[in-house]
Amino acid sequence: MNKKTLAKWLTALAIVGIATYIYVEWDKFSQLRIVSAAHIGVVVFAVLMNLVVTSLILWHMLRKLALPISLLEAVFLSLISTIGNIVGPFRGGAALRAVYLKSVYGFEFSHFMSTLYGVYVVTIGANASIGLVAVVLMGLDQSFAGLIDPLIALVACMVACFVAVMAPRVNSNGSWLLERLASASDGWHTLRSDRGLMRTVIGLTFLQAIAGVTALWGCFAILGVQPAVMSIAVTGTMGNLSSMLSITPAGLGVYDGVVAYMASKASIVPHVTVAATLLMRLILLAALVPLCIPAIIWLSKKFGANVLRPTKV
Repeated sequence: MNKKTLAKWLTALAIVGIATYIYVEWDKFSQLRIVSAAHIGVVVFAVLMNLVVTSLILWHMLRKLALPISLLEAVFLSLISTIGNIVGPFRGGAALRAVYLKSVYGFEFSHFMSTLYGVYVVTIGANASIGLVAVVLMGLDQSFAGLIDPLIALVACMVACFVAVMAPRVNSNGSWLLERLASASDGWHTLRSDRGLMRTVIGLTFLQAIAGVTALWGCFAILGVQPAVMSIAVTGTMGNLSSMLSITPAGLGVYDGVVAYMASKASIVPHVTVAATLLMRLILLAALVPLCIPAIIWLSKKFGANVLRPTKV
C-alpha cells in the first residue's frame, strides 16, 4: 500500500470514527452551547499569531541559506502551507512550499529538507520543554499519579531532540541518496552554527507553541470550560507534538485522541474535548481561508513571472 492510499484510508477511518462518536454521544453534544463568544477573538488572535511566527521562522531560515525571500512572501507561503496541511495529509503544505521555492528560486529540495528538519527539531524541543515543566509542576503540587505516561513521552521527545541536534554531518560517498542527505546535513549545520539565528528561531518557536496552547484553551473557554493553566499546557503541547505526525489532514483523529486523553486527566469529558478540537479547526479555516485569496494572487504572479516566462525563439 503506497503512502497516498494509506493516507486516504486513515483519513476515512478518522472521519468515520469521529462521526460515529458524535452520533453515539449526540445527546451530550446537543447540550453544548457557546458560553463565551468573546473567546472566539482569542482563538483568532492565537491563530494569526501562529501564522506570523511561522512566517518569521521560515523567513529567518531561508535568508540564512541565501534565499532572497521577502517577509510578505514568507507570510503568504506559510498561509498556503498551513491550509495545505489542514486539507492534505503528510504535511501536504510543506510539499507545496518546496515546489514553489524550487520553481521560483531554484532552491534545492535537500536544502529545503534541512529547514524542515530544523523546524521539526526546534518545535519538538520547545513543546516538550513547556510540557515537561508543566508536568513536573503539576506533580509537585498534586501527585505524579496519572502523569507518568505524558512524562515518559515528553522525556523521550527531549532525548530525541538532543540526539537530532547533535547529529554529525553526513558524508557523501557519491551515491544519489547520500549526496542529498549530505546536502541537507550541511544546510542544518549552517543553520545550527549561527547562534543568533538559533536563539531567534527558538524564541519564535516557543511563541508558536504558546499560540497553539492558547488557541486550544480559547476553544474550551468558548464552551464554558476553564482548564487549569498547567493542565492545558500539558494537554496543548502533547496535542502540538501529536499533530506533527500529520498522517491525516491536520492530524485529524490523532490530535483529537491525544488531546481528549490528556484532558480526561483534568476531568474534562471526551465529548467536550472533541467539540473543542473540531471548533478550533473551524475557526482556523474561517480565519485563514479569506486571506488565501490575496496570497494565491500574489504568489501566482511571482510564480508566473519566474517560471512561466515565454521563451524566445
